[in-house]
Amino acid sequence: MKKFFLKKFHQVVSFGDKLIIANKNGEISIRNNISNKEILSRLAKQGIAEKDLKKTPFFDDLLQINALEFSEQPNELRNELFFQYLGMEPLGESKSKNILVFGGGGGGATLVYLLGQFGFTNITVVDFDMVEKSDVEKTLVYDMQHIGRQKTEVLKEKLSDNFGIHLKTIESKVRNCEDLMNIISIASPALVINAIDPGPAHKLNLNKVCFEKEIPFIYMAYSYDQLLIGPFLIPGLTDCYISYDNEIKQSKDTELGLSAFHRLDLEGLYHPSISFNINTLASIVLKEIIFFFYQEYHKISSLNRLVTMSLIKMDGVSLEMVCEDDCTCKRLQQKTKQIKYEKIT
Repeated sequence: MKKFFLKKFHQVVSFGDKLIIANKNGEISIRNNISNKEILSRLAKQGIAEKDLKKTPFFDDLLQINALEFSEQPNELRNELFFQYLGMEPLGESKSKNILVFGGGGGGATLVYLLGQFGFTNITVVDFDMVEKSDVEKTLVYDMQHIGRQKTEVLKEKLSDNFGIHLKTIESKVRNCEDLMNIISIASPALVINAIDPGPAHKLNLNKVCFEKEIPFIYMAYSYDQLLIGPFLIPGLTDCYISYDNEIKQSKDTELGLSAFHRLDLEGLYHPSISFNINTLASIVLKEIIFFFYQEYHKISSLNRLVTMSLIKMDGVSLEMVCEDDCTCKRLQQKTKQIKYEKIT
């Protein structure tokens, strides 16, 4: 039987002779007495039937600030309560859509764990590396006992043990566009997250494959003290990463773009990293992903833009992707608009 419950995220405080119930819609004050405390306690725990609650003098006041929910059993998952607080319903079936993550290193492993923690159940991770001591030093996912084991195996165990999720894994290097095409074809994802950086050309390859297959994707990385979030690109809606390639050509005054950059793997040189950068990066990208599946695109900070942040300075800048009119992404946008128009008419 459905009952009225006080929404779980409400703040109830006593203040002198008053009890105050508050949320973002406002607050109400009622007398601070045993009877009212018992009513609020029942609303929070057992719920109260509609016919009984209507006898309560402050029933209309609670409705006015949208403090009540009418259900058989209120949601107690705190992750979802946060979005209920924002006025949003649970994600539901969207949590079962396939998410493909390239990379099980610091950022990738942390994001995979956070995705499972939030309740996404259909995750595929691509990696070929073993856990090293540096992974233990910079993440909360890997432990000393995992050193020498395949990262994909450890992540699979973690998500199974903690969240009952079967993580799908692909042990593979990503060397070229053909590798990307094969992996994405096998995984058939609804969203791709890139958390590896074998070289700038890889990002152009991923851009090419995802726009060909019309699959949304987001880049995530860190460089020294900088967090690199996005761009979050949605074929048919946004421009593409070719824009950044053109930006490099213009800034360097050359025809050489991102594909001309090659990192030299010199023994004895290491990329510095630290846990607060990695954890913050993964948390922000998780937020972007959640609002993507809610289709609340205006809340995706990195939509069509590369956001660069420094936690040391607590500041950031963003670069918008703006492609030429003859770019493939522009033609895809026109195609999408035409399809929407035909559906409407």
